[in-house]
Amino acid sequence: MAKKPTDPLARLIAAQGRGRKNAAALESRNALAARQEPAPIAGTSIVPEARYSERSLTLHNDGPWKTESTKVAWTDPATGYPCIILRQRNGELGGYVGVDPDHALAGWSADALPGSINDGLHQPVSYGAACQEAVPERVSICHVPAQPTGPSQAQHRDKTQGGSGQGDGEDLAWWFGMTMDGPQDLIPRRASSKIKRDRGQIYRDEAFVCQQVTALAARLKAIDDSAKVSAAKTTSPEPSGLPAPRREDRP
Repeated sequence: MAKKPTDPLARLIAAQGRGRKNAAALESRNALAARQEPAPIAGTSIVPEARYSERSLTLHNDGPWKTESTKVAWTDPATGYPCIILRQRNGELGGYVGVDPDHALAGWSADALPGSINDGLHQPVSYGAACQEAVPERVSICHVPAQPTGPSQAQHRDKTQGGSGQGDGEDLAWWFGMTMDGPQDLIPRRASSKIKRDRGQIYRDEAFVCQQVTALAARLKAIDDSAKVSAAKTTSPEPSGLPAPRREDRP
């Protein structure tokens, strides 16, 4: 049996080690408890890669939110972008899309984005930031699929290559998103639901936010495709109108 350290510094180091182990074990238990079966997203056939029910974000008053998860993560089938629905502190939902580091808008803050990105969206994009690596996966605006494929591969680096991200790799994506907290949106924790319904305010549920996230992903893909086409035209040499040199004339 190992002896207890007698030196004060050694005791402190040992206590810190136990504290880290206990914190890690608690986080592991919390993450396991928060994980849910990945049932299809409401109103769609999309089966998410992860669902969570985080106790600190769970709403206990009656409403359509009672059967919803606090976080849903999936890959948009049309664009290949990772997507997230995340419950906010006041009970409303937010929707987020991650783009790879080479995307035309990667690194841009929300207030610097072109206005056209908000076309067709219920709420304007109000969030632009890197993955929240230091935040637990179940409550973070960040998601690493178990097996990233297609465009998603460019957004992740395996830990064995020096990454420090969550899950099986580091999330290199830049995330854009919006929250359903406008004047006509019902925010569960801000006021009496009855008063808000009397004012015509509506709770924007998981199905609604999924549609908004899908629309944002499509806008981001269109902007990036357009930027790549413009870049290709700029770098392509202009035709000179002269005939190609004969082989013997070429250097």
